[in-house]
Amino acid sequence: MSDAESWTDRILLRSFVALLSFIRQAFEAYRQIPNSDERQEELHRRLLDHQEQATEEMGQISTEVDLQGLPEQARKSVRDQSFLQALYSLATLETPVDPERLRERVQSEEFQLQLMLPKERVNALGRVIGTKPSGTEDPEEALKSMIHDEANRDHQIAVSALINPARLQILQDHPTVRVKDFRPLTRHNAFIPKGREQQFARGLNAGLQGDFLIAGHLLIPQVENTLRVFLQRQGVITTGLDSSSKRQNEQSLNVTLHDYQDVLASIFGRETVFDLQNLLVEPLGSNLRNEAMHGLMNDGAFYTQPVVYLWWLILRICCHANQGPLPGGFERNTADNQQPDGDSSTNDDS
Repeated sequence: MSDAESWTDRILLRSFVALLSFIRQAFEAYRQIPNSDERQEELHRRLLDHQEQATEEMGQISTEVDLQGLPEQARKSVRDQSFLQALYSLATLETPVDPERLRERVQSEEFQLQLMLPKERVNALGRVIGTKPSGTEDPEEALKSMIHDEANRDHQIAVSALINPARLQILQDHPTVRVKDFRPLTRHNAFIPKGREQQFARGLNAGLQGDFLIAGHLLIPQVENTLRVFLQRQGVITTGLDSSSKRQNEQSLNVTLHDYQDVLASIFGRETVFDLQNLLVEPLGSNLRNEAMHGLMNDGAFYTQPVVYLWWLILRICCHANQGPLPGGFERNTADNQQPDGDSSTNDDS
């Protein structure tokens, strides 16, 4: 089996780029004209229609990367171990992306041309969800965008070279793994709030089995809740108070990961927090939380490399948290999480 991997990016054909650009310019122009609501709506509908058509006409560019025998090394690192030992080995195969190293990389000479070019990121419907300005227009924002681009590529390589080969080896060595086998990891875990153990166990097991559709839907909202819990324990107010409706709404993960990143970095490390930002809420990253929770991901999108990497990152955090208290005085969850005997087959054996 070859250890070369081909990365494919989808790009809009030049004709569609021009067409969409003209429609957007016309829409913005009409916004400045009084009593033009009908024309604005017409242009908006045309933009949406053409964006959806454009996704079917996208061109592709591919880059081949030599993985240099890393998949076999990953398989060896988890082979012939107990199930829990293999999980811990998988969790430590890679380390989260260091944003400072990425910054140094994209500032090198080979990236100067890419820094100068503007870029748009579109979702599966062709909607623009993120923009990268040119390096002359906004150098710092262009640099940040390139950093997230490189993080995306590093995640892809980690999944193909290390995470998936090791995951498949664990399944080969332990073919009868079930949800209950994750109990030693999820019980009394400093990262998992009381009453959430089964959701984490089911999500982690689904990912190990390759069912990332289930893993993503279970783990993404649980991580959002867990980060709020950690911030609350640090004295951070994570709710807003609407004076008109008297409702208290939980802050979104977008706010949590950006406004309180320094607090979270003191607990989990800046690399882990950056990876979570890139994977979950960054428009020029993978943006999985916003895409998944708003129903914008089709079935196949849950089986892509960013979702696999996110599953691995959550596994890594759980393994780290299971070895002792996390910084900030967060003790292990000491709840007795065993289900009643009558429910064990339903909750633990699936």
